[in-house]
Amino acid sequence: MELSTSIVTPQTEPLRPDEKQWLMGMYNKLVSKMWRGFFGNAVILVFFSISPLGYILYAFINDAVLSGNDTWLVDQHPSIGWWYKSAIAVVISGGCCALYYLNIVLPYKQDAAGGVKLRIPYVVTKKEYFNLTGQCFVWLSNAEKHCEVDMDTYNKCDEGTTVYVEQVPRSKYIFSDNEDYISLSF
Repeated sequence: MELSTSIVTPQTEPLRPDEKQWLMGMYNKLVSKMWRGFFGNAVILVFFSISPLGYILYAFINDAVLSGNDTWLVDQHPSIGWWYKSAIAVVISGGCCALYYLNIVLPYKQDAAGGVKLRIPYVVTKKEYFNLTGQCFVWLSNAEKHCEVDMDTYNKCDEGTTVYVEQVPRSKYIFSDNEDYISLSF
């Protein structure tokens, strides 16, 4: 969950070693996921670009389905345009991976290398407890959404209380002791 920054200037604190390790672990996971996706797409695209089956499938989709031509099986000769289209598809896939890396993956490494987290102050504007589900929510100043918290945190904070959220600056990841709830410190 990403929270917008408040008017008050956030405080900075150094990252703990376990937080740096978690950020680098997340970076490595995302890089692995990105490369698997790119190579998976590239293998599929190359297979369909060099195999006769791929060209027959391309010819069928292009001629029979898109243009309504029923002579698609007669014109099964690979043209140079087919190779260009495959190369362009691989380049587009690589470009998408580059954008994914720069915008989503790299900020985790930059945050770990920077070694700083922000303690962003918020004011609790509203709090609500749902008996039926046992869920506790607080609304924070300048926050776009409400945050689910555990029962102890819910009992500690009242409306008007200033709480702090620990967040890294680039990836906007919010550190929490519990994966299900946002940790608020006082």
